[in-house]
Amino acid sequence: MNTIASIALRPQDLAELADVDPNGVAASAAGDELTNFDLDRWSNRLARIILDLGAREGSAVAIALDPSIEKIVVAWALAKTGLLGVSTDVEVPKAKVGITTRNNRDGLSESITWLILDEPATMRLYMTVDDGPVTVAA
Repeated sequence: MNTIASIALRPQDLAELADVDPNGVAASAAGDELTNFDLDRWSNRLARIILDLGAREGSAVAIALDPSIEKIVVAWALAKTGLLGVSTDVEVPKAKVGITTRNNRDGLSESITWLILDEPATMRLYMTVDDGPVTVAA
């Protein structure tokens, strides 16, 4: 299986950085920057949404995203929930949930429940979800 992140992401490290240096740049992509604080909170929100879609610890989540801040947030959200991100360039028969954007949605499996990050409904949901620390039982 082709995994999205090849390094070990430790959620406790990000939470600590958010406390110690909240304004430090945690990630940058395509000219955008995200602070430690924002990356921690954004990934907490996304983790809750993914869990609410039915993904469970140890399960695969299909990822169809171009390199972006969003892809970095997804990697952290998956690490916080014990989920495995798999690329859609390989078969992902075990993935029941996937994350993508409208530009990447065409041609993706219909058997997967897709969270489309740039849909207005997803953005509204995202802004209302709790951004506090996540546990797998969230």
